[in-house]
Amino acid sequence: MLTSMREHHDALRAARPQPPPAPDGLTAVLDRLATRVAAAVLRLPAARTRRVTITRNLPVRVRDGVTLRADHYAPDLPGAPTVLIRTPYGRGWPMRPLGRLAAERGFHVVIQSCRGTFGSGGTFAPLVHERDDGLDTVDWLRRQRWYAGAFGMFGASYQGFVQWAVAAEAGEELRAMVAVVTASATRDSTYAGGSFALDTVLTWAELLQAQTVPWLARQWELKRGQPRLVAALAHLPLAEADRVATGAVLPGVAASPHPGRRRVLAVPGLR
Repeated sequence: MLTSMREHHDALRAARPQPPPAPDGLTAVLDRLATRVAAAVLRLPAARTRRVTITRNLPVRVRDGVTLRADHYAPDLPGAPTVLIRTPYGRGWPMRPLGRLAAERGFHVVIQSCRGTFGSGGTFAPLVHERDDGLDTVDWLRRQRWYAGAFGMFGASYQGFVQWAVAAEAGEELRAMVAVVTASATRDSTYAGGSFALDTVLTWAELLQAQTVPWLARQWELKRGQPRLVAALAHLPLAEADRVATGAVLPGVAASPHPGRRRVLAVPGLR
């Protein structure tokens, strides 16, 4: 499973999701072109409609007062079911073409940034808030006038975990899950054999942080063999590894006090 997750993360490194721009001008043209090309390559069924209304940065207020942000792709079709994608990887590329692709084939598509990522409020703490935030988002769906009473979820890696986080309590309206290269529980892979898997956690954390830097800078770092990440994996003390790898202290993978007064690298959702 770890190999599959690493392969997926390696593929994601080649593209940096951008903050969601307005769906007009050149961006809209490129999105439509990418959608047509993807549909042809994947041999998808013909579009049911080309009329898709896109609303960016919709506010979704959750139980502790934090506001999450979501994009809604609405097809001009009555009674369309919904696909919900919750992601920490951004709502830009490749989410924009994906949202339009599914909407043209008869689905409302809601793409939401997880807490603390890409416009959503709060602090991103891996795994900690996904159950509550996900269920509150489902409640928000039920209050939308376009919601037809059925939804599915889609996504890979962390986008798959958030599906499992709500599956048991989402109710009969959850009709389908497409959870790719993921798991319903991640402690065993993060503490493989009982030992903290620094490579798995730090590589993933570096990937998330890399999505906030300019695309050309990221490509240069990859071409150089990611020397900062390599140095961080060998760095002591471990509590500084996130700073060495990314230049920042990451809230989701941060130093935390050990009962023995040492400082260790920890993942909040797995303590």
